[in-house]
Amino acid sequence: MVLRLQVKQDPVTKMVTIDLTNIPDMMPEKKGFVRMKDYSSHLTVTPLSSTRAKIECIVHADPGGVIPAWAVNAAIDETPFKAFTNLMNHIKSQGANRESVPFIADK
Repeated sequence: MVLRLQVKQDPVTKMVTIDLTNIPDMMPEKKGFVRMKDYSSHLTVTPLSSTRAKIECIVHADPGGVIPAWAVNAAIDETPFKAFTNLMNHIKSQGANRESVPFIADK
């Protein structure tokens, strides 16, 4: 799966929007593998204070093949929660030494 990542930040509210869009025809398909042709996600991070943020994540995925819908739905429900829990733990472990990216302003 090849994804296009777009990150934007509102200069006034500092809200960050992250969009991931699948580009299914970017690479040739490989025999023996199921190509996920339908995937997109939209994430917003809205600052609430200097130490808190509201995060919203919307994911749409159809892996195709013979994976049952209940398995796909379970993964979609669990994956963002696990990802954000891991991210929060990583940020806490970095303390004052945490990294930043030049295209996101925090003030």
